[in-house]
Amino acid sequence: LTPGTVLADRYVIGQVIGKGGFGTTYLAYDALVCKKIAIKEYFPYGVAQRTSENSDVSVLSEDNAQAFELGAQKFYNEAKMVSRFNGNPSIVAVFDCFYENNTVYMAMEHLNGCTLKDYIREYGVLSVPQALHVAKSVVSALVVAHSAAILHRDISPENIIVSNDGNIKLIDFGAARQVVAEHSQRFSVILKPGFAPPEQYSKKGNQGAWTDVYSVGTTLYYMITGDIPEDPSARFDNDDTFNENKFDIAPDLWEVITKATKLKAEDRYQDAYELKKALDLIP
Repeated sequence: LTPGTVLADRYVIGQVIGKGGFGTTYLAYDALVCKKIAIKEYFPYGVAQRTSENSDVSVLSEDNAQAFELGAQKFYNEAKMVSRFNGNPSIVAVFDCFYENNTVYMAMEHLNGCTLKDYIREYGVLSVPQALHVAKSVVSALVVAHSAAILHRDISPENIIVSNDGNIKLIDFGAARQVVAEHSQRFSVILKPGFAPPEQYSKKGNQGAWTDVYSVGTTLYYMITGDIPEDPSARFDNDDTFNENKFDIAPDLWEVITKATKLKAEDRYQDAYELKKALDLIP
């Protein structure tokens, strides 16, 4: 969108601050309440397009029309669901969600800070207390989400924000990605290599709360070691990553990491509450 574009007669679009496979996030200004916010636009690349003449979004081909519409509905519904968690210190607040330009927009709080991935890139790996602080914040957010039957599906260092005030925020719930992947030939698998569990490598994989548990486990491992875990496909043949504690992680923490990242879903903690209880026992 061109900077200066006004959405919903109140949101003034600024520069792009994030771009992914399923949307673009803009810095924006809410003229009604006079504050800086972020606006996320539903825009699945490879499925959607925009002409230079106007702001309207259209599908690249009719074959993708159903996938686009179902994804838009899921994006809208999930934004409404996530807005119920406003006030949770570990989940980005969602203020508004609306249709315009033939797509969907989400207005949410603007976070001052950086992704966990960028933080580690700049400052190095985290100490165990720091990593536990991040993991417990994420898991506390997931306890609330899982209790409302909402999965994140895309937990990784790129979707965790380290705010300048020290708070940890979970962003970018991914139900729309899953819907588009299931109904479009353009996307076979939607995942973050190294952080996604085996069930996400198949369109029909049995995903549940245990899916997010795996991603928290791999992210916790990465925070302490700086090592991106092997993909599950490689682990089935030779599980070097989690068969050997090559970074000398404390045994009690190592036990939690290895259980959270088991290849078989039934061998993991089954939801965020189980994982939270295990993390709370670590000094």
